[in-house]
Amino acid sequence: MIKTADTGVTGLRSMIASLSGQLTQAGAALGQSTSGTLLQAAADSYNSVIKQMNDLSQTDSTYKGVNFLQSTTTLTVDFNETSTTSITLSGFDGSTTGLSITGGAVAVGAQGNLTTANIDTTAEIAAVQTSLNDALATLQSESAKLAGNLSTLQTRQSFMSSMMNNLADGANNLTAADTNQEGASMLMLQTRQSLGVTSLSLASQAAQSILRLF
Repeated sequence: MIKTADTGVTGLRSMIASLSGQLTQAGAALGQSTSGTLLQAAADSYNSVIKQMNDLSQTDSTYKGVNFLQSTTTLTVDFNETSTTSITLSGFDGSTTGLSITGGAVAVGAQGNLTTANIDTTAEIAAVQTSLNDALATLQSESAKLAGNLSTLQTRQSFMSSMMNNLADGANNLTAADTNQEGASMLMLQTRQSLGVTSLSLASQAAQSILRLF
């Protein structure tokens, strides 16, 4: 689940880079005779990527019903049978609205609503780029949180696996006898018994021999 979310974050960061590329093209189009057409193409591409970002964050990053790119997601993982130790994982809003990505002076909707009027000046393009930079910073922070949670879970999993192995070994030591040791003990007892019988036999024979002397 966490790895799926992290993959989603990586995809969002890549798409933001694509949005920045569209802004670069829009900036290059300013002042050209065909600027209207070029700006429209940049706006259309920008809106298309916005839609893909929302699809990725709100739908495609779901794994077994859990999506950490949604702010309403919480998941508690218990580390023992009594639930006295646990960790609660929380999602964040990875949509373009949650990341505060704007289209000039307006927020960008789920389907993208950037128009040429939002990027027809250098100042407007710079404002949109600032929102993209802020979104990247947010994703970087959330990615670090995901990595930290994943590290914690992996550490606890390793600890629990080691504990289970130790408990299994202890149970085996209590219930499973060492066949070599048990065999040696049995042989020693049999030898003692055999020597005891032989001693009694020799003693009996000696007594009979002595009696014959009378």
